[in-house]
Amino acid sequence: MNTVRNLFVLYLFSIIFFSSSFLESAVINIEPPSQNRNPGEEITIQIKIRDVSELFGFQFSLNYDQKILNLIEVTEGEFLNKAGTENTYWVKPDTHTEGMVKLSACTRIQSGGVSGEGILANIKFKASGGGKSNLILTDTKLVNSSINEISHTV
Repeated sequence: MNTVRNLFVLYLFSIIFFSSSFLESAVINIEPPSQNRNPGEEITIQIKIRDVSELFGFQFSLNYDQKILNLIEVTEGEFLNKAGTENTYWVKPDTHTEGMVKLSACTRIQSGGVSGEGILANIKFKASGGGKSNLILTDTKLVNSSINEISHTV
């Protein structure tokens, strides 16, 4: 009877342990989360990802206060192109709406996805006024090479 009970406990433990590891999702965040700059100084933020499996493409929008920050440029990070060793298709975002970087997107050209952590995009601003600007990621989407969405948190 003890053997059956021990096997049952072991079975329950394995279900809990293995199912919790599958529930983990990728995380997208802004680094650094905040900065203090004087007017005229440049600020570079990075859109980063971690704990992702088989990322093939992504998109995002970023909202900011245009009275405090002037957008200079948005460039592709090194994650999907493996630090420039593989080709990607980078879609430059729509920056015509003040206070928004709209639908920045990138996809791999090679087959398969990339796993792990890294930088998806670099965004450079110039501080134009005093105060604090919240940076808010919206419209985030991650897909694998089968074009299935990858669950994630922001």
